[in-house]
Amino acid sequence: MLNQIGRKIVSLAKDILESNLNPSDLCMVIKNEINPSKYTVLEGNRRIIALKLLHNPDLIPAKHSNFKKQFEKLHIRFIENPINQVYCVVYQNINIANKWIKLKHTGENNGVGTVGWDGQSTARFRSKYETKKLSEQAIDIIIQHKIFDKEIEAKIRSISITNLDRILNDPHIRDYLGLKSIDKELKIINHKQKTLIKLKQIFLDLIEKRIVVSDIYSKEQRLDYIDDLEMRLFHTYIDQKISSTTTDTNPNQNSKINMDNLKQKNSNKEVVDINASSNKKDLKNKVEPTSTNTKETNPKVITCFFEDLTWIEVDVQVPDNIGLIQVAEEIIRISKNNLYRKLPIASAFLLRSLLEQTLIYHLNKLNLYNKLTKGNNNKTPQLGNIIKFYSSRYEIIFKNDSTFRRTFQSFADNLGTKDYLDMVIHNPHLISADPKILDSLASSGLKSFIKIVLNKK
Repeated sequence: MLNQIGRKIVSLAKDILESNLNPSDLCMVIKNEINPSKYTVLEGNRRIIALKLLHNPDLIPAKHSNFKKQFEKLHIRFIENPINQVYCVVYQNINIANKWIKLKHTGENNGVGTVGWDGQSTARFRSKYETKKLSEQAIDIIIQHKIFDKEIEAKIRSISITNLDRILNDPHIRDYLGLKSIDKELKIINHKQKTLIKLKQIFLDLIEKRIVVSDIYSKEQRLDYIDDLEMRLFHTYIDQKISSTTTDTNPNQNSKINMDNLKQKNSNKEVVDINASSNKKDLKNKVEPTSTNTKETNPKVITCFFEDLTWIEVDVQVPDNIGLIQVAEEIIRISKNNLYRKLPIASAFLLRSLLEQTLIYHLNKLNLYNKLTKGNNNKTPQLGNIIKFYSSRYEIIFKNDSTFRRTFQSFADNLGTKDYLDMVIHNPHLISADPKILDSLASSGLKSFIKIVLNKK
């Protein structure tokens, strides 16, 4: 028997040491026909073998030396409180015994035999008497936040709990989802909106049986599934952005109107030539628009992309700020004359760099950047880690400024802001840079946040 189920025998022996034998499940025996003073075990062979080996590990053949070593260690504990007697049910007629053995081991038999629990029944029992599994807690999160309508919510009860467990028991996937198990309690640690969007899609995949156990059995398969999930969510986000962005009927005409407006305000605002060199000492005043009190009937100036960016509070004399200022200067230049529309890839690079440099500048200003790099082996952290650092320290960074905090959350909690910029930069063969999406990202809170940081005392 050790050849087939040796490991299970070891596990059973360990459980017997911890909890003794199950008193509600007795072994079944019948008198031995050859030697009536002995009994033949009909049901409970594994238990009897485990007990024999706990009593005497030397019964294990030499070829199973690994199992023998394990039982020798268990034997030391067992002899402190040995089990010398086992209660059994003694049958006189083997046919009667076989009837009950058959019903126990051959399935439900139309309800006559043992009816096994499905995943949901098991989950309900454990939720009542044990700490809830992560999958059960994830279901609670989905229902609590009313992610689905009643019809789809009812279908959650039919999903494979085992598959959900495989996904959520993987710490790398929990980290990707923004979840953490703290004292066996599943918690959303940051970016609630992102977490709920990802969880929603996982539940939909399980409900629609888009994934089965063979898709997520190994760790590599689970990571492949998450990569696919991320790509699908990303494309959904991009499609929504494109559909929600107003398309210009004649982009060239609009561009001309904007330039005409800028020329009408030319006496109050300097237009920066893209090829012109700049004196860094004058940068923070160079592109700041000046308001006028004259009552003109001219249309209001429409600023493009980051054309109106300023950095009044950034000290241009500090060497660490030079990179930020250079990036800011270039993104202003590329915003002029709608040039960013002609160079969307370059604009995406600049926008991501501007965001990263702005966040680092702000953390330095708050004396928090060294703390972040210390937790990153003193290396420059990735943009995603910087955003996570912000999200975990709302009270310290934003204090009581709710408006400032909301501008950060408006893009940080957005599933596609960083992801879109990363995809354009690292996978331009998959995702094309789109100036309309860049406009949408800028206006959805990203530009407001950057302007607050660079102009806030």
